[in-house]
Amino acid sequence: MANFCHRYRVCTTIMEPSIDFLTKTVTNNNETTKIYEVQVKKITNPTVNGLPIDMPAGELLYSPKRFVLRAGQQQNVKIFYKGEPDHQERYYWLTFIESPAAQLATKENTAATGTQEMKLALQSILVVRPRQVHFQYQLNQTVGNIINTGNTYFEFMVKQGCEQSDIEADSKYLLPGETYRNTKISQSGNQKLIVYQSRFIAVGKDCWPD
Repeated sequence: MANFCHRYRVCTTIMEPSIDFLTKTVTNNNETTKIYEVQVKKITNPTVNGLPIDMPAGELLYSPKRFVLRAGQQQNVKIFYKGEPDHQERYYWLTFIESPAAQLATKENTAATGTQEMKLALQSILVVRPRQVHFQYQLNQTVGNIINTGNTYFEFMVKQGCEQSDIEADSKYLLPGETYRNTKISQSGNQKLIVYQSRFIAVGKDCWPD
């Protein structure tokens, strides 16, 4: 299982092909007791533009779905993938909703304290790689693009020259079938690489020793 956060602060968990079970730990960092509810939705893609779609019954199981934590307590939420062992990559929104233990407060209590506790929701993305994964890409330096011709996502990075830091590089997460265009790809002397399963994979011959 791998975890990372996009630059726009959405955290993602990866369930690799050989894994069908993972846990997410929820911690109550408040000074009061809280109620937690877990919700899961299947989405079209793991981006801010991902749309909810129907999820077959039993495809993704999780437990517990609702629990109570006192201040400082933790709870492991178990997530199981029980879907088809096929060539399809799947994406889900995981939402953890935190609510006050006392859902209703009297007007007198609210007026006396001058405060009102609110519900909070933390969302993250779960990517379930295909059980029959196929990593493949096609680089065209002449036109300056790279195509994800496999069935699982990866991150592509292109740098200005050979010494630019990773954080300064142009980077793009490519879903299956997607194409990324960048003029730096066609310029000689620019380092290109793919990040896949926590490994750096050299792309092209620029900046890489023989």
